[in-house]
Amino acid sequence: MFIPKWLPVYGDRSFKGKCPREAEDQMSFFSWLECELPEFARLTFHPKVEGRRTPAQATIDRKMGAMKKGVVDVIAIGSPMLVMEIKRKDEKLSEWRDGQLKFLEESKNTGAVVAVVFGLEAAKEAYAEWVSLQKGEK
Repeated sequence: MFIPKWLPVYGDRSFKGKCPREAEDQMSFFSWLECELPEFARLTFHPKVEGRRTPAQATIDRKMGAMKKGVVDVIAIGSPMLVMEIKRKDEKLSEWRDGQLKFLEESKNTGAVVAVVFGLEAAKEAYAEWVSLQKGEK
């Protein structure tokens, strides 16, 4: 998987083997967040941009700003914001969806903290670093 030099990476890129699917890690991440950092959980979300829609609903969603190409898995409101893409722990089982790298780069260029994380533990680590930044600890 291609990772540009400007994009921070969390996780063991040499890991190979059986691992949860991206959606499972994402659900586990949000469950962990609700339990461990509820004060940040409310302002952290996954923008739903995928899924089946009727043509009419897709048109309405686009007009309301809901259908943005390349939007990543986790966005956290703060100063700076966090924009994070979760991938499977085994990098070989992951791929970029159309527009994700561009979305991350544009987010970085506007001042957001960006990251790609491989697996649940990497997501927790990246998020914890961002929380430290929000609390003025870094």
